[in-house]
Amino acid sequence: MAEQESLKNMESIKRERDKYRLQCLEMMTFLEDYGLKWIGGESGPDAPCKSPSREKSCDREELKPIGPCQRPQLPKEIDTVVLERRIEELNFVAEK
Repeated sequence: MAEQESLKNMESIKRERDKYRLQCLEMMTFLEDYGLKWIGGESGPDAPCKSPSREKSCDREELKPIGPCQRPQLPKEIDTVVLERRIEELNFVAEK
């Protein structure tokens, strides 16, 4: 009885894992459509934990403009020309 329940639980967990894998793949494909690339970070039980407030402050510092007319420091992996073109396409489609 307990073995059967454990098997059901394991199958449920596997289905949930597969659902999240598919969702992750779909999100990565979506990002690639707009010239973006998922970099990600360490994950898993051995990954170092970061506090959300620390991550937010790091993000703000990294994207902080250097001068009044300069763009924020974006990661090199982002193709801003492709991104701008995709945004223009989205705006065009949204106006229809």
